[in-house]
Amino acid sequence: MPDRSSSTGDGTRVLAATAVIVSAVTLAVSLALPTVTFDTIVSLEETYSIYGGIESLWNDGNTILATIVFLFSIVFPVAKLLSLSAVLLRRGTHAARRTAVGWLERLGKWSMLDVFIISIFVGAIRLGIAEATSRPGIYVFATAIALSMISTVLVGRWVSGGRRRDPAETPALHSWPARALTTIAAATLALAFSTTILQVERTFLVFPIVNRIDLPNTAWDMAQNREVFLALTLGLLVMGTSALRALVLLRLRWLPGGRIATRRLALTLDEWAMLDVFGLGLLITYVKLAELTTTTLLPGFWWVIAAAVLAQADAWLFRRSVTR
Repeated sequence: MPDRSSSTGDGTRVLAATAVIVSAVTLAVSLALPTVTFDTIVSLEETYSIYGGIESLWNDGNTILATIVFLFSIVFPVAKLLSLSAVLLRRGTHAARRTAVGWLERLGKWSMLDVFIISIFVGAIRLGIAEATSRPGIYVFATAIALSMISTVLVGRWVSGGRRRDPAETPALHSWPARALTTIAAATLALAFSTTILQVERTFLVFPIVNRIDLPNTAWDMAQNREVFLALTLGLLVMGTSALRALVLLRLRWLPGGRIATRRLALTLDEWAMLDVFGLGLLITYVKLAELTTTTLLPGFWWVIAAAVLAQADAWLFRRSVTR
């Protein structure tokens, strides 16, 4: 009688390998395409690719930021796909492969950094006399990163033989320090979503033109201005997943008897909630915006950074409390 588990594992491996190959091809194509265009009434239109944006940061003297974007947007995605390929080729011990996949699952979202940098630019530079518009390269790049994250899930499923580790409900899950951290993180997240992050100002003749940036309204404005993809990226991967993770963790911390599926959902949301990536992108974008316009940090900026830090601390503590 045929071994169904073996045939299922082979099918998962083939599917994972296909996803890795498609992700690699898509990533290579995205690096050659334009990602954003800047257009003003007083200068010629300028178009940048991912590499061109990194080069611009470097040439402007922002070498540290250029290095960070280069590592997250180019080096890490390539290294991740190579690592997944090595796992699929059974390089190293089984334990080493499981460890590698676990790290790649947690770190894979950081490759979305450039997508959020472009999103913030497009949302911020809408001043009438100056506009930033997304180009196809950023869509292709985001697709490549999403495919690589899906590839990691498939590779992890193959390595584990389709068996899931059930996250436990331990006393640490309901400890008062953990409850306090989750509650404070959720409250900070609400403030991050409801307060203004940046004010961008540029003067035309003698008239100041001002744009104030907050997450919900900026995402809505981008959707209204045909930047639907970037609006959905902010809405789903920054606001939606972060808010849902906060609600799920509050339920698990404060109410006993949470189902295993709920704890699994919290772990999955942690891999896809990208407020922390957005926070780093916000910091990098602010440095660049300050060179182009009069940019003022408002309270929402600090709430976003605080919410990102607290969410990471909360997620780390949650992982420790449910891992057997």
